Amino acid sequence: MRDFQPFAGHDSRAIDRGVKRAQPVVESLIKKLGLQERVRQSTLSSNWPQIVGDGVAKHAQPVSLRNGTLIVAVDHPVWLQELERYHKALLLQKLQQHLGAQTIRKLIFRIG
Repeated sequence: MRDFQPFAGHDSRAIDRGVKRAQPVVESLIKKLGLQERVRQSTLSSNWPQIVGDGVAKHAQPVSLRNGTLIVAVDHPVWLQELERYHKALLLQKLQQHLGAQTIRKLIFRIG
């Protein structure tokens, strides 16, 4: 059985140009609909293990991103204390590098 290739036979440069032309329209629509925070939160959730590392990701998950504050649910009080005391600054720095300093300005850990 042959692998499905949706763009086989098409000029990949033409596809790239089409995507580049559509990007400003999509970004404008997202902004107009007020969906920027949701898009950022979705990006954060899907990239969470790569940003914070697999060890942290097993015990802590992003829950809410509003007005620059990221709330992270942690599965155990010991992990909450560990993250709060020893890893908060580094995690915040990694998150800001990935999503921008204005997107995440504050990090709050909660049991959940």
